[in-house]
Amino acid sequence: MSGTEPHLHLLPAVLFAADPTLARHLSQTQPFFALSATLTLYAHEIEEYGSISRLFDFLLANEAVVSVYLFAVVVISRKDELLEIEAEEPEMLHSILSKLPKPLDLDSLIQRTVSLFREYPPEKLPGRTWSRISSNSVLKTTRDFHKLSQQTLSDGERYFKKEAAEIQRRDVLMHRQRQVQALARRYRRPVTWTGAAVFAAIFALYFRNYSPQYSWAAWGPVFVEARHRLIEFWHRLAI
Repeated sequence: MSGTEPHLHLLPAVLFAADPTLARHLSQTQPFFALSATLTLYAHEIEEYGSISRLFDFLLANEAVVSVYLFAVVVISRKDELLEIEAEEPEMLHSILSKLPKPLDLDSLIQRTVSLFREYPPEKLPGRTWSRISSNSVLKTTRDFHKLSQQTLSDGERYFKKEAAEIQRRDVLMHRQRQVQALARRYRRPVTWTGAAVFAAIFALYFRNYSPQYSWAAWGPVFVEARHRLIEFWHRLAI
């Protein structure tokens, strides 16, 4: 899934560019509902041979990213249906979006996809989503049809290995980040009390050279201030 995530997150960006209202309504729903369709070029979702042949002609004649734009157009075509469901019900929205409506008006969807792609190409999508896609991703290495016609199988294998290495490094980094976060949550309370003890020790060392002739009443404001500082210190550590 790690390799598909950046690709799938292009979908919310396309939706936001084309229809901000619908995009905000679906913002709590992760775009994994589009995985099956975009990964198989819709062959897993469309059963009619004539329809899938028509769709393959279109998708294989265009850039790989157009598959995501097509799904965005399908989502937009269901806007009225989707807006009737509360945004706070992402499971319900995911269930509906993971299944393509039937029947599909492919010719109309294809025409709208071409228009959407021309109006909002990947480089112009909001949130710099396109820049997060690896330069070794198939979405970028197949953009120039002239260069693509000169690519060999060895080139494809090289791109694949480079992107796989990037994904592995990213996964290791995320795993370490989760470990650090788990340790921070586990030891937050001990660290808080240790910090309080250190603060008390510093406080004692700071005032040890003061003359004992001062009464406790004279020291009252000092202790009140120290108490406030200590509470503030604990609060910051807790955060």
